[in-house]
Amino acid sequence: MLKAINNQVIVIGRYAKEFKSAKIIALPKGKKGEYRPISLLPSVSKLLEYMMQMIIREIVESQLPEHQFGCRPGHSTAQALMRLAHHAGVSAGTNNQFGAVFYDFTKAYDRVPRHIIIKKLTQLQVPAYLTLMVYDWPRKRKFQVAHRGHLSETREHQNGIPQGSSLSVLLWLVFVYDMPLTPECSNIYVDDTVDGR
Repeated sequence: MLKAINNQVIVIGRYAKEFKSAKIIALPKGKKGEYRPISLLPSVSKLLEYMMQMIIREIVESQLPEHQFGCRPGHSTAQALMRLAHHAGVSAGTNNQFGAVFYDFTKAYDRVPRHIIIKKLTQLQVPAYLTLMVYDWPRKRKFQVAHRGHLSETREHQNGIPQGSSLSVLLWLVFVYDMPLTPECSNIYVDDTVDGR
């Protein structure tokens, strides 16, 4: 059944509106008054999104830079830290100064311009049928917020890409893959960037 649904989505290039609804719960962060929104998506939608991201990942993975870490096979947190420690050690060994500048993209997924994602998928030579699916996937999405036993009215998700989806993670990597950083001394880790000198 899932294969039939996926084939239908691919042929039509459109996501059913039933797959575009989310229930958002807010988990407290370390700082008082700040919350991390967790988006609970329909199970069938999550499976379809996972299948889409696997297909797209096969196409774009080899084109992503080596200094981009997180949510990629062979590019773990430990490897990003070892790379940073290596540069610091080399600087210390050669009597050079070393510093690191850290950037954190606040509300990263909410700030992704969708038209830029489509442009970058085209640049990465993702087939038109997949690009069309990605174009339709975030459009007219609905959500409700659940908090302390109450459910908000339904609203439309107007900006960025949805939280809680494996496809969103890959699209974020596509969004930042061509940041103008010096590969030899910088790391991109999902939505954080480290530039070491």
